[in-house]
Amino acid sequence: MEAKNPTGKTKVKRSTLADKGFNFNYHTHTYATQKGSTYIFCYEYGYLALENDEVLLVKREER
Repeated sequence: MEAKNPTGKTKVKRSTLADKGFNFNYHTHTYATQKGSTYIFCYEYGYLALENDEVLLVKREER
């Protein structure tokens, strides 16, 4: 996920990650926003499922 997200926030096709071997069934935690969206994280990198087979890749910000 890090290689596909060099800027910290990037949209990619879900199939692109799957083709690279990303396991969508494994995650370390989730984060629910006040607006009702749920980000799924694997350590510091996460994603939000979007429409049209896309996901928004994010990197958790340090507090």
